[in-house]
Amino acid sequence: MCGKHDRNTVSEGEKALTNPVFVLVCILAASWTASAQDVWFKFNKKFVAEHINETSGFGSVSVTNSHPANTVHSVSCGGNDGELHIGVLDAEVTGITDGIVSGKIDGSDSDWGLVVERVNLKTGEQQQISKVSHAAAQYGGFFRVWNEGHYKGQVYPSNPHHVLELHPMWSYSGSSIEFDQPATVPSMNGYGGYGASKFKPLLQSISKDAWLQTYEDPQFVYINLRRADNFYQLPVIIKTISDITTGKQAVVDVYSDVAHSHLVYEKLTVNMLSSDFANNLNPGKKTFILGIFSLNPHKAMTLAAGHGEADAVDASSALELFSYGFPDARAVKTCASH
Repeated sequence: MCGKHDRNTVSEGEKALTNPVFVLVCILAASWTASAQDVWFKFNKKFVAEHINETSGFGSVSVTNSHPANTVHSVSCGGNDGELHIGVLDAEVTGITDGIVSGKIDGSDSDWGLVVERVNLKTGEQQQISKVSHAAAQYGGFFRVWNEGHYKGQVYPSNPHHVLELHPMWSYSGSSIEFDQPATVPSMNGYGGYGASKFKPLLQSISKDAWLQTYEDPQFVYINLRRADNFYQLPVIIKTISDITTGKQAVVDVYSDVAHSHLVYEKLTVNMLSSDFANNLNPGKKTFILGIFSLNPHKAMTLAAGHGEADAVDASSALELFSYGFPDARAVKTCASH
């Protein structure tokens, strides 16, 4: 593993080998608030309404051009899920007459766009994606809104400034190539996401600091995002489970310990693709899930209706997690790859 283990969160298979009375208490070196970066971002309401499903966050985007990276990331921990970054500038998204899909609220940025991320690439896929990307194409997957800090700093064609991703992406088409395989998004072997020392202060800060807010104007929905890490693995208890198009959706309570006794966050929405993992989740089940947080911009747009900047409203009910499945390794507290 590339990081220190976080014993508060373990994999499904490792759970039975863990002494349930032994819980390592994680001590934070600094408060979450002191290191926080809260930034307002805007999202084109027309794009959100037409491309992003309000229930699941699933959707698709058509582009005139896109820019895949030359290398595929490793599978390690923290942020690397064997992904290939494919950059798309706002001006390359079709159907947006003003050329703005999303961005910071304090001015224009010619380096702004979104990133499509195909994960766990199979043999030959990089060559297929390279061919698709050189012309008009369509990509489908989970629209993720999250602030990992990519809204500023150095940019590359494959990684423009952004907080909007199609991550994970499971379908692409163009140049006589058709690929649509949601089942190819499983948990990564030997992968460790961040554990309770990371997700506990993040989730608690939503109510403590009230940073997750939204408002609107006629063209945009605005969302306040705090900079945070990428992959997490959470001890949860399933409250409800239901079918959605192409997958399943659960509502879960999140805990900070192996025994599922210390409640951290209630009623978190979890989106999943149909799989053996998702199909075996039932209400009342205690389990562990690996995934990435997102703020569903379509849900935020609904919440923001009728609210301007002066009376921005709480958007915490739009917080979601896309789950890859069960974690395959112990959680980590730090990770050199991210």
